[in-house]
Amino acid sequence: MRQHLALAALALAALGLLTLLNAAPARAQADDGSAEISLWKAIQNSKNPSDYRGYLLLFPNGRFAPLARLRAGGTLQNTGPDAIYRLEATPGTTLPGYPVQLKCIGFLAPALFDWIVVVQAGTPDFDPGSRAPGQPQALFARLAPTVDCAGAGLSLPPQGSGAYEARYVSRAYNPEGRSEVVARVSYFVR
Repeated sequence: MRQHLALAALALAALGLLTLLNAAPARAQADDGSAEISLWKAIQNSKNPSDYRGYLLLFPNGRFAPLARLRAGGTLQNTGPDAIYRLEATPGTTLPGYPVQLKCIGFLAPALFDWIVVVQAGTPDFDPGSRAPGQPQALFARLAPTVDCAGAGLSLPPQGSGAYEARYVSRAYNPEGRSEVVARVSYFVR
């Protein structure tokens, strides 16, 4: 992946565009967005946080900036244009038979096909809206627009002893409309 970014930087330098982008990063976003989408497609599956930091240098307020901030390490404040989406589970540890309260922090408004799901910890990420055979099953799933997760919160149903993860899954943060986990939080039942 670093080779691709290095080659892209060399190509931009050869065309004399690197100086232009460094001098006016806002202008890089004023075009039709194809450069941003091309870069995002190149890094969207990367496990390397520096790829996302590179994206943020070129497109600090870009279409995928909130997700890039999360993947870059989630070090920015949780307000304004630099908002990081996150979930909070209260309490973080509970007893069997007691519910956990889930709050969505930093979300503006859920998209039509956003989901809140609860799975056992370690379950691979999956699209809750898919009916693919062999796909993991959620212990709890709700379409995000049907709950007030940011306001009153969402009371998750009691579970038996174990480690669980609540996930916010959305299609709104990538050009292909693929579902991906935007935020997650772990909690435990003893």
